Amino acid sequence: MGFTRKGVFEFHRKDHENRIMCGILGSISANTNVVQFERALKTMAHRGPDGYGIEVFPQKSTGKTVFLGHQRLSIIDLTASAHQPMKYQNWTIVYNGEVLNYKELRSGLEAKGYSFFSNSDTEVVLKSFIEKGPECVHAFRGMWAFAIWNESTKMLFLSRDRFGIKPMFYYTNGEEFAFASEIKALLSLDFVPKSPAIEDMKSFLVWGPPEYKPETLFSGINKLMPSHNLLVEIKSNGALSEIKIKQYYSIKEKVTSKNLLIPFLRAIEQYRDYHRKAVDYSLVSDVPIGCALSGGLDSSSNVLVINSLLKEKRIPNIGEKQITFSAVYKDQPNCSCDESVYINQLSDFLTVINKQVEPTSDRYFNEIEKFIWHQEEPTGGASVFAGWCVAQLTAQFGIRVSLDGQGADEYLGGYNAFIGAYLAQNSLSPWKNWPFFFSKHNNLGFAKAVKYHFSHLFSKASKNHFFTRLKRQFGLDRKLFEERVFFTEYKKVDDASFDFLINGLPTLLKFGDRNYMAHSIESRPPFLDHELVEFCLSLPNEFILREGWTKYIARKAFENDLPSEIVWRRDKMGFPAPEERWVLEKNLFLEEAVKKSKIFREINPLQTPWETFSTNTRLRLFEIAIWEKVFRL
Repeated sequence: MGFTRKGVFEFHRKDHENRIMCGILGSISANTNVVQFERALKTMAHRGPDGYGIEVFPQKSTGKTVFLGHQRLSIIDLTASAHQPMKYQNWTIVYNGEVLNYKELRSGLEAKGYSFFSNSDTEVVLKSFIEKGPECVHAFRGMWAFAIWNESTKMLFLSRDRFGIKPMFYYTNGEEFAFASEIKALLSLDFVPKSPAIEDMKSFLVWGPPEYKPETLFSGINKLMPSHNLLVEIKSNGALSEIKIKQYYSIKEKVTSKNLLIPFLRAIEQYRDYHRKAVDYSLVSDVPIGCALSGGLDSSSNVLVINSLLKEKRIPNIGEKQITFSAVYKDQPNCSCDESVYINQLSDFLTVINKQVEPTSDRYFNEIEKFIWHQEEPTGGASVFAGWCVAQLTAQFGIRVSLDGQGADEYLGGYNAFIGAYLAQNSLSPWKNWPFFFSKHNNLGFAKAVKYHFSHLFSKASKNHFFTRLKRQFGLDRKLFEERVFFTEYKKVDDASFDFLINGLPTLLKFGDRNYMAHSIESRPPFLDHELVEFCLSLPNEFILREGWTKYIARKAFENDLPSEIVWRRDKMGFPAPEERWVLEKNLFLEEAVKKSKIFREINPLQTPWETFSTNTRLRLFEIAIWEKVFRL
């Protein structure tokens, strides 16, 4: 640690000493000192840095101190000029993410007279804010969570990207305020309490991780929701202003109509162009790039496009052949989760290097505490651990940026719920649904398709039936079951798309962020390029769902470029795990761990016997118990 100028402490490690992703931390408090703040910052040491720093802004007239801290993984501009916190005049920024169109934005700023001392996107974000204020985020393409402090106006501004790829948490007691990339950093500040949110824990049993709402499973700690900005100021008397949170982007408001005149072949052409552009942007990097590969269409199409770009131009951080990473279960007999046949076929077809890992129950239970510590909240499913294993494997090969197929299912109709929504939407025009009733391509089958056709008429009854067991076992309040829509309540395809994007997707993004960050990798999802998302949502529903197929336009876009066995698959699973088998193998171990849990006793007042819980509920209760132990709740 070195004292460099009044109020500024800088901590720098040699570049490339440790390549781990960025983490940001800030606080406004009268009770926090440098030692305490540094301790909190170090809880995110797994996210970085190649360099790290702390800026201190004493507010002598109010008795408060503003701290900004950053830990860095050098992805773009590996030099010391890109270290953070980054200052310009009265402005200071800490930033996590990548604004992928930063070169274009920089050119625009230079035309307005701005000069630059680095080649980083951080400086572009800072000066874009100085130029345009909060409106600057509308021009950003990529993922971000950043905070900007103005020492003159005593204003702190926070922003999080459109879909919630990068995290941002905060806490306030009215007198003090703190934000961070991870909850554990907040918990290390003395003024932040550490206790479980019991009511939200009950919601977790019903709906899984609470990414669909601001609350977390830690009482008093909230997340800044995707597409939102936050503003807080220090008043002249030292008090904090009321926190102002404003949504700057709404996918529902952005896409309000369908382009019914576009020809299908033209739509295919544009889809390919948008996707290609998104992948190309995602390859901006000064460090090695890899790609996650499952046996499905989305990740396969990413790999395909990268191969195409490699033929057109040299991409130094990829080399002649891509390296891809997958989870398989080929050594676990009768495992329906194994996708190695498709993965191997695709790897051979595209001549890419594929590295595989096989998650096991022993590995899951051996690493569970470390896994939960990084995830920070129970995940509710062993499939998240498969992603953890893939990220760990990726790191072993020196990859620091990894592309994945996350996000496509949410707006291309990749889930069976979309079929239900389509059938419900056409319930008064049953002839439109006949292809889904009788098509061999329909995953639901005839009986379920007919059921979905009428399900919206009985949606409340269906929801109540689905959750009867949980209500009986835990005595849960009915309001918990109304926090989200149930899949039978979708009356239109767009209802499903918006719900999955706004309420469902953030959970998956959270899992990916924690898994990859724990292993020093920046994960990038090209399918969440906002222009690609908006284009697809503007297409007629029949371009997405047709002849019993989901994701129809994506299948047609690549049917001549990828093996038909992959393009026309009906049973894509992602990175699954045989969690039912794992739970049965370790049932006694799970039960013993759960019985030691104080939280379990509190959320189980009926003392429901263990053997009556479903596999999924047992796993959720087990992860709650481990979470309680790891965070000493």
